Amino acid sequence: RNPSTLTEFYSNECFVSKLWNNAFGLVRAQLRWDFLRKQLKQDEDNGWLYHKLVYIPKGSAIPDGGGKDKQIPHEGMIRIFRSHVNDTCFQSLKDFQSSRQNDPHGEHIRADSRPDYYYRTYKETAQYIDLIPPRALTWTYDTTIIIENDIEYDEKPRLVNEFIAFLDDVTGASGSLVQEKSSEGRWNLGYHEIVNVRDSTFSRIHPRPPHKGHGTETTNFLSVLKAKSSMLGPRRVKFAHLKGDDECRTFIRKHLLPIIGPRPSGTNGNNE
Repeated sequence: RNPSTLTEFYSNECFVSKLWNNAFGLVRAQLRWDFLRKQLKQDEDNGWLYHKLVYIPKGSAIPDGGGKDKQIPHEGMIRIFRSHVNDTCFQSLKDFQSSRQNDPHGEHIRADSRPDYYYRTYKETAQYIDLIPPRALTWTYDTTIIIENDIEYDEKPRLVNEFIAFLDDVTGASGSLVQEKSSEGRWNLGYHEIVNVRDSTFSRIHPRPPHKGHGTETTNFLSVLKAKSSMLGPRRVKFAHLKGDDECRTFIRKHLLPIIGPRPSGTNGNNE
């Protein structure tokens, strides 16, 4: 669970001992330190693309949906805008399914008969995650810091499909071209790009394919497993690509993590 939701229990309305407040503050700082380091490492290992990083200082208020403002704690808040190829493919399928379900004319009698009515290109977009540092970043002088990466998109959409295979009752089958293992005979083979429709050639989507290029070829792999395509069919997707250096992760490694420092231990009386 993201500990950014932990509240300030030692407000003026809580009549508890100073010792208890200090103990709770230390545990909360440790949880936030652990989660922040773990999240950043998982994002890098799993191929999340960072678009923008924002540090929001204490005392600020930002929209949080539902017409309400989210109050920033005294430690400040780190908001990272990120995206992933697998999440983008999944969202594109949901977008297609939603378009079909919400069509007021129905699937067979719709007024617009053009094939791109449902098959509009889906563009990879970033969603944000909020992280609270274990202590206030005093070096910011209550200034909002924004670090942005240079992002470019595919010029032409890629035709992407999801595939599955059935292996009788085999469980635990794995392969270098697939992230998941088979379970009870069903193997989710993930998303693959249809490089050439006529020749039925496919390539790997994860990790992210290169800009103006394709991933590892998976044609023979899918053929041997007699892979079946998703019920919803292929989707047209434009993926995002990092142009130049990763400024967000450079900022994290060279500035953010050194300032945050080691895990709080409480040995110096300041939850540090």
